[in-house]
Amino acid sequence: MAESVPVAAPILSELDPRELPDGGELDELVISEALVEHHGRDAITTRRIRVQESELHGLTSVSFEGCDLTGADFRGARLKECTISG
Repeated sequence: MAESVPVAAPILSELDPRELPDGGELDELVISEALVEHHGRDAITTRRIRVQESELHGLTSVSFEGCDLTGADFRGARLKECTISG
């Protein structure tokens, strides 16, 4: 079994505040070096999600349709109070 490696939290002062699209269907959702807070509007449906060196707070309406979450890639990401369903 591979040894787990702790992930350092992103440096917040270097993250760009960003808003997600207000609902709809996306083939891929990419979030990179961003701080995303409290997305609670219309649900976003996506087949793939990539989050790199970012911090997400309060995402409650992201869902994967027709995907078993193998299309999810979280690297250097910190998630707080998020609900991502498959």
